[in-house]
Amino acid sequence: MMQIPLEIIPEESELNIEELAKIINSHRFTGIICAAARLGLADLLDGEGATASELADSVKCRPDMLYRLLRALASIGIFEETPVGTFRHTRASLLLRQNAEPSLQGLASMTSLMHFYAWPEILYSLRTGKAAFNKVFGEGLYEYMADHPEAAEPFDRAMGAYTEIVTAAVLENYDFAPYSRIIDVGGGAGIFLAKILERYAHIHGTVYDRDHVVARTLERIHKMALDGRMGVQAGSFLEHVPAGADLYTIKIVLCDWEDSDAKRILKNIRRAIRNNGTLLVIDGMLPPGNTPCYAKLSDINMMLMTGGRERTEDEFRQLLSESGFKVISAKPVHEWVGLLEAVPLP
Repeated sequence: MMQIPLEIIPEESELNIEELAKIINSHRFTGIICAAARLGLADLLDGEGATASELADSVKCRPDMLYRLLRALASIGIFEETPVGTFRHTRASLLLRQNAEPSLQGLASMTSLMHFYAWPEILYSLRTGKAAFNKVFGEGLYEYMADHPEAAEPFDRAMGAYTEIVTAAVLENYDFAPYSRIIDVGGGAGIFLAKILERYAHIHGTVYDRDHVVARTLERIHKMALDGRMGVQAGSFLEHVPAGADLYTIKIVLCDWEDSDAKRILKNIRRAIRNNGTLLVIDGMLPPGNTPCYAKLSDINMMLMTGGRERTEDEFRQLLSESGFKVISAKPVHEWVGLLEAVPLP
């Protein structure tokens, strides 16, 4: 194999050995954060803080081992160790509380329950084009969660945290005032639609998702006092999408699917949508070239977890065109997502 002389590599692209080693070993950071989340350490700490020994019984851990975990977490800014040996909250650790808004506790728990098992099988996905998750667990991600509520519950909370952040960016960049009825396709726990309805009092909407998902969505509707304006409908968007809305939204869904299935979903929306209706796609949008972007790593995660993919703007335009839509605007609205507005082709 030809060796590349180091002197021809641009200096600005270099990582020194220490930086690259830290990236290689970044699973250690993920591991300790996931452990803290699953133990619920952030929820156990009050304003006074606590020692490892005081926390150990509640989390069924050995005090000496728990101390080592807390010490490591404090070294990266998650919790802070005081001179008297107690640990107290930092801004970062507060995000690991289950009732934080947004909370990253679900993301960390979900990662350790599912992603940690799929990622070591990355070569399987690279060589076969198939989801590593299916190889490890024997079934697809969504089928697995339907049978394993202990995994589905943190997944819902993880997606909820993403949605809280993404929704704020979408609401800053898109005017929903012209619409009266929205169907959120694959809307999950209903956070996205609920936030829109909170801001726009004249809009009514429906979350369309699988039956075991929308059952949990009803709890949010009651909690946010949206009864009468927000409803749910169960079904599979791979088979059918309900009619009756002037705006259809689909958020962080198409990335879960390869092009053939993504087209199937979009064509179902096209069959349901009015000729003068609008489709809003919110999903990762990959920038060209070497531009750093979170979605480029999310793309690998989709490859492993669902067999899906993140897409460039051009790929979205082609996908939508082949499914019966014309993109009329497209722009990034957050590091995580772009927003594409499309209308039905005649």
